[in-house]
Amino acid sequence: MTPAARVQAQIEVLDSILSGRLPADRVLGDYLRARRYIGSKDRRAIQDSVYGVLRNLAKLTWWCTRSGWEATDARALALAAQALLARLDAAKIAALLDGGPYSPAPLSESEVANLAALVGQDLEFAEQDTATRLEVPAWLLPRLEAAFGEALETELQALNSDAPVDLRVNSLAGDLEAARAVLAAEGIEAAPVPGVPLALRQTARRPVQATEAFRAGLVEIQDAGSQIAAQL
Repeated sequence: MTPAARVQAQIEVLDSILSGRLPADRVLGDYLRARRYIGSKDRRAIQDSVYGVLRNLAKLTWWCTRSGWEATDARALALAAQALLARLDAAKIAALLDGGPYSPAPLSESEVANLAALVGQDLEFAEQDTATRLEVPAWLLPRLEAAFGEALETELQALNSDAPVDLRVNSLAGDLEAARAVLAAEGIEAAPVPGVPLALRQTARRPVQATEAFRAGLVEIQDAGSQIAAQL
């Protein structure tokens, strides 16, 4: 895929997520399964760009409103992400929107003006309120402040970071080391999680659903925290 086609895919996925009621991972998964011609590197790039917007949705929305967008839709968010997350200048962003068959439509005059107000800015800005900066609903912030106190920012930043991929080994199909060996043979390195007897954590994020270990039922995707709860 061209970089422009990746941006168009990002816009399409974000539009489905923001306008629907399904979880983001389900929408993204359905989108990619329906387009099996998309290569693994492009899939990863699309996934990263979509989740990059979702993890910074409040701040990107704040900037879109401040910069003059009348409606903060998927296209506006994707364009703002190019300026504030990817740190592209106006010319490079315009080049991504060339109007080709697999590319977004060219920038309108108003979008050119809006982007001019974004390029070179930092995602976090002094005028943003605490809820926007920490990416939480304003109504929930007082409860989180009461729960976390001085650790509020540390805890919320951790919650909004990229989570590791944990796997649960099916003890009826094999043991931990057997699962590690099968995964390693397919290019996926995973390490045991201390204190969680059936958990493996990927050392680098890789799509596990296409592996023989997953298809055969040797491993399933499950967060280590959930495994601890079940263990208790």
